[in-house]
Amino acid sequence: MSDGGRKSGRTKPTRGDCMEEERQELEESFRAISEQKRTPREQAADALQVAIQHFDALGVSRDLFYPLLEIQTAFEEGERGLRHPLFEPDEKPGRPRRRWAQEQQRRYAAIAMEALIRAGERREQAAKKVARVLKQVGYKFPTDSKAEWKTVAEMRDEVRRSLAGTRKSEFNDDYEFDQLWLDQEISEGKDPREFANLMLNCLSAMRF
Repeated sequence: MSDGGRKSGRTKPTRGDCMEEERQELEESFRAISEQKRTPREQAADALQVAIQHFDALGVSRDLFYPLLEIQTAFEEGERGLRHPLFEPDEKPGRPRRRWAQEQQRRYAAIAMEALIRAGERREQAAKKVARVLKQVGYKFPTDSKAEWKTVAEMRDEVRRSLAGTRKSEFNDDYEFDQLWLDQEISEGKDPREFANLMLNCLSAMRF
């Protein structure tokens, strides 16, 4: 008997299905880069290449994502021992500024310690937990530092002074964002220790 009048049991993939498949493929590619590439530079260059290939596959005109191609060229110049103008730092007046990567480490360290204290840990205990993670990622503690945990505690104190307005930092907006994020998590009934662990996990992934 002919079944020509019956509908096929196969359903046509929806747009949502296709988008989900693309998302999973991208996640797998980025995860592989994170696990297989050793340095942040290698990870950044390979992640950029994946993004470019994805846009190419979608048929996006290269004219529209030219800035990404320019960044890729800058990475290639770095591999050749040359500094691309894109990566030349702007000249800024005043005292030398901390490197952005180092400041990111300090931010995560400070907010992780703050969360641990709000979870009920003593100042020294919280600072020592954060200091251990900083050591693991190769953070350069001051050579004249008597105790590494005190350096971490000073990071938190510096953030608190900036937020209080007694000594404003150029990163004050970032500090405010971190504090608001922590406050929101706590207001929603979440354990600040979980937030601290999240920040410590982020910190442990930052190897410079």
